[in-house]
Amino acid sequence: MQILTFTQKLLRQRRFLSSLIPLFALFFGLGASQSVSAQRYLADNITISSQPNSASGTTSTTYNGKGTTAPLFNGAILGGAGTKFTQTGSARGSLLITGANALINPGGTTVAPSALLYRVYLTSATTIPAFSSQSLSLISPQSTTSNISYGFTGAIDLLQQPAVLGGGTYIVEIQYQSTYDDGFGSTGVFADPGVLPGYKATFVVEAPTTTPAGGTTNWISDNVSPKDTRWNNPANWSNGVPTRDANANIPGHAPSDPFTIAPLLNDPSIRYEVQTLTLLNADNNERAIVRIGQSVNASTTIGATLYIYGDLNNLGGGVLAAVSGSNSAGVANPALNSTLVFTGDANTFNLDANSNRVFTGGNQIIRGLTTCSDIRIDGIGIKGVINTLAAPNTLTFAPTTTAIVRTTFDNGSFVRNTSKTAVVDIKDSGVIFGERGDAFIDGITLADGTLQAGVKQTFGNIGIDITPNRNIPSPNVVITRTIGAPFQGPVGTSMAIRRQYGVSGDVNNATISTITFHYFNTPFELNGNAEANLTVFKTSNNGIPFQLVGGSYDGTMSITRSGIGSLNTLTLGDKNNPLPVTLTSFGAKRVGADAVVNWETASELNNKGYNVQVSTDGKAFRTIGFVVSESANSTTAKSYSFTDTEKNKVGVRYYRLQQVDVDGKNAFFAPRAVTFEGRATASGMLAYPNPFTSEVRLNLTSATEGNGLVRITDMTGRLVGQRQIAISKGANDVEVTNVNELKSGLYLMNVALPNGETKTMKLVKQ
Repeated sequence: MQILTFTQKLLRQRRFLSSLIPLFALFFGLGASQSVSAQRYLADNITISSQPNSASGTTSTTYNGKGTTAPLFNGAILGGAGTKFTQTGSARGSLLITGANALINPGGTTVAPSALLYRVYLTSATTIPAFSSQSLSLISPQSTTSNISYGFTGAIDLLQQPAVLGGGTYIVEIQYQSTYDDGFGSTGVFADPGVLPGYKATFVVEAPTTTPAGGTTNWISDNVSPKDTRWNNPANWSNGVPTRDANANIPGHAPSDPFTIAPLLNDPSIRYEVQTLTLLNADNNERAIVRIGQSVNASTTIGATLYIYGDLNNLGGGVLAAVSGSNSAGVANPALNSTLVFTGDANTFNLDANSNRVFTGGNQIIRGLTTCSDIRIDGIGIKGVINTLAAPNTLTFAPTTTAIVRTTFDNGSFVRNTSKTAVVDIKDSGVIFGERGDAFIDGITLADGTLQAGVKQTFGNIGIDITPNRNIPSPNVVITRTIGAPFQGPVGTSMAIRRQYGVSGDVNNATISTITFHYFNTPFELNGNAEANLTVFKTSNNGIPFQLVGGSYDGTMSITRSGIGSLNTLTLGDKNNPLPVTLTSFGAKRVGADAVVNWETASELNNKGYNVQVSTDGKAFRTIGFVVSESANSTTAKSYSFTDTEKNKVGVRYYRLQQVDVDGKNAFFAPRAVTFEGRATASGMLAYPNPFTSEVRLNLTSATEGNGLVRITDMTGRLVGQRQIAISKGANDVEVTNVNELKSGLYLMNVALPNGETKTMKLVKQ
């Protein structure tokens, strides 16, 4: 103290020595603010008014800050050990700072008005809030060597600070802070304590039993002793157990944490409820977790049901709810299975005869990868699925619901998303119940499964039934159902219904199937088509051209067609206003020195005719003739033929069709190959694309119908792949599956046709 006072005298006499302050402080290992603080604050105190709840009396206690006389603020439990303050409701208590005083010695500097800094936060807080301030009164700025006492009177309610969201143990920090000017160009701030954090005290807030309506509660079980996993234990929540009217947040954890106590819902007799549930932290090593249902051992499970009235924010996929103890697949069982019920906004309700609220639901968002054995859709509105909602056991629309589950974008618009970045997936074991015209999945739905010869596979009631003529045990056939994005023709008014089924897998190879196409006869889904005129169309390239498959309409929103080869993508259209020109066959064959190109159509719409084009490399084509359409608009089969009589043909020539509409629009049909080397053959073959990356298709013409065999060998002759394909008489376009497994390089593909003829060509895998 004497040394610092001597320094101050020197500063009054020689201004140029002012720079010695930081050097002198550094010599003693102190920062400038610390050295100034140490000399000026002599004493300070804080007055706290405590009323734990409305039924208790008020206690006023003055705590010493800087000093040694009890009671001391630093380390105090405000209100006394064992005291819990009630924050909300009619019994709300109060915890007030009603006074604060400080005694300082300015040491000859000018002291400006000062402030009391304070902040409040949970002991478990990972982010500490900034300080708030309350002005301290000083009559006027003054420069003196005498002691000065100053302070404030008022009230700061610590229970109503933004950080106090509910139950738990909170820290309150206090710091006095003043600015000074020594008159010689040296200004700054001195504080007590000199270095943050300030003086610390704690207080305990009692969580309500349930979260107040419209409020938010945080899972704090990690801070409860003993640690507990029960969702319905108020002590595990900062602001009471969540209800249908209140939101809940589940915190994540740092990667270095050894474990996190996650909420567990494992009592099927309890109605677990929440408005919006948010699981924080999306990264897998930090994600929050909620467990719905419990697997006790390999043979025992305990189910639970969580009702969600608002949104589910599950970006880290932390809802662990895949328990399925049902004795039979596809049977909802809340006693043994995990169940999620999306019932809509808790503020959307009607009153029954007894004035009880009957919830009718509203729009909801379901974010993240969420899997649960049983999912039930209730209420009204749109349930927007962002990412994936998976129901491997049941997905049920409640009998009274008019809700739509829609795959959508994460922008709040609820616009339909059919890009497959958002899907509902029932996998190979889930079953959909209760879908109807006013309650259905809008957008993308996925299902998969194996096939057994002669057995109808419904793919979990997704809306398409397939009965194959052979077993397809693996890999599973995958169905992609799309509702809301219909196919459309390039001309006229032809339009498919708003439903289509993409079928991928080995069922498209060497398989003859019977299919039943189910739909809803609502104006939305029919999309302007007359129901009585509906028939099945298919496409192998997700659009034009379509092939009219046909089928029998049974009057119950179903159309059945048997004897179909590859299924590809199926939809329904109007047989009297068909989707664009559909070829049932297209082939080219050598006849002596010429090539004859033949094709048949099942239907034509606004069709002007066909350009027949040829190429010697399969890339650059030129037109060698035009064939006029027999009827611009037709729903009956038509046959066409063109003969290429150009002279001096050599090597392989590729033929394709360019269909031209009456308004000039056109579409192309895949090429067929004819060789003019050696003897004339009845068959041509083209593999495309070649080189390929992941798939190869074969265009070939066969003189007979039956099974063909594709054998792929490497250049050493080693067999690397073998596939059986179904070949019909005339033109064929088939996929050679599983070629994406081949390594990059050169291969030979040999195709044995039904009549015994073989064709060989080179393939290049990129």
